[in-house]
Amino acid sequence: MNETLLMRGRHVLVDPRRKEKGVLRDAQIEARTDAYARPLLGGPADRNFARWKILNVSTPFTGRPYVTIATATYPEQIVALKKFLRERAAWMDGALR
Repeated sequence: MNETLLMRGRHVLVDPRRKEKGVLRDAQIEARTDAYARPLLGGPADRNFARWKILNVSTPFTGRPYVTIATATYPEQIVALKKFLRERAAWMDGALR
């Protein structure tokens, strides 16, 4: 049975093979993201955002066409990244058939 994910106003087909096994399944991607982010919680992330005032800023670089997801905290950045990765993987499932 195929599953769809609502992404940017349209339903995208999710490949069940990717969801069942391997390093590209959603649970594995989220676990890996959490493992990479965990050491940065607290001290390093706090120092980074104290130095670079980029929380709640969607265009952190002046003069460059770069847009990012604006959040108030580093943990919210992690949640946004995991959501982006899930949506991107679903898009790739549908686009690369």
